Amino acid sequence: RARRSHTKSRSGCLNCKQRRVKCDEKKPICSNCHMRSMTCDYPNLDKAKQSPGDPASARPSTSDTRTTSQSIDPSCVQGKGRIYARPVELMTAETHDPCSREHRASPQEIPMGEGLSFADLELFHHFATSTYRTLANEVEGASIWQQDVLRWSMAFPFMLRLVLALSALHLSHESSPTQGQIRQTQADDHFACGVPAVVSIVSNLDTASCQRAYISAVMICFIYLARGPWPGQYLLFSDHGRAEWWLLVQGIRLIVGSYREHVFSGALATERTGDCQMLYIGALSARELCEHKLHVHSLRQLVDHSVADCAQRASYILAIDLLLQQLDGVHLKRPGRGETPVFVHVIIEWMLQLPENFVLLVEQQRPVAMVILAHWTILLRYVSSVWYLKGWSEHILVGIGDSLEDGLRPWIEWPL
Repeated sequence: RARRSHTKSRSGCLNCKQRRVKCDEKKPICSNCHMRSMTCDYPNLDKAKQSPGDPASARPSTSDTRTTSQSIDPSCVQGKGRIYARPVELMTAETHDPCSREHRASPQEIPMGEGLSFADLELFHHFATSTYRTLANEVEGASIWQQDVLRWSMAFPFMLRLVLALSALHLSHESSPTQGQIRQTQADDHFACGVPAVVSIVSNLDTASCQRAYISAVMICFIYLARGPWPGQYLLFSDHGRAEWWLLVQGIRLIVGSYREHVFSGALATERTGDCQMLYIGALSARELCEHKLHVHSLRQLVDHSVADCAQRASYILAIDLLLQQLDGVHLKRPGRGETPVFVHVIIEWMLQLPENFVLLVEQQRPVAMVILAHWTILLRYVSSVWYLKGWSEHILVGIGDSLEDGLRPWIEWPL
């Protein structure tokens, strides 16, 4: 049977050319790019017609200099034997076209029409059956990730990209080193394609988009943590400049601060039944709580004896009071032995409530601020079994210890 002939065209967009699919050449964005939330670029045919001897034609084109699936952008960095782009650098880049780089499809990445590849379906299935359970410890919270977030992701491709990135990173933690590298590359690809749309939405927030922006920002924070500790980055402070994690958290604070009522409505409504608060604290947990509180209360003495500035003292005392509140919440929700504790939102809440003055003191690595932060870091040990938080507690404490003089090291002996 004869094959149907078709008119060939060289004026399709660059993404469709690289994916070797038919482009409908709609302007300013073709249907394929619109469906995949890609930036749609068309080749300059006038330049292509230049003679080979023309010096202009000898220069590499933009598409020729784009990176491959092993390298996302000039902002990429090497770490732990793999190459990936930092979340903050991707989010703050003014121009970034990660989805239009060359992509060599493997047999496991056979495109299924204009939708998901087989590899993507595997990631989607893993998120729906496994990853979602690691993002919340309550039945209602877990169902949000399994049902509502996945439903939204099918309507908004940029959210789907973040879901697939998070699922790939989860699989990388459960895989062999070789397979883990493949999963991390998958995560980088999906993350780089999803972030530009999130940046655009956050820049143009309204009541209709604030929930999607909030969930997307939370997923980006999970992805940052899941990639593991970065050298010189300690969540609230860094060796150079502002901490990348804090910049991400600031995005969540911006969204919640501007649209709290609309964010926490519908599926994200914060109301919970009274039964969820009626949790029993065992004798062992009660002893731990008492010991932890005694050490945190003792920090007031450090503030009283070493801080003369009234504004700084007020910031320190407020941070200590907020930490004591979080201690009650964490120990109240801490499960029994043998269970995986997932109450990250209770721990991260301390960061969201911190006064700006205290955060600035931590960024400046003021000794008292670092000691207080060390006592918060203990809470991360309670969730050390959660895959995306492994290694962070020890990493932050090392950074804090390196910043302190010998005279203050006894104040962090208990956290260490």
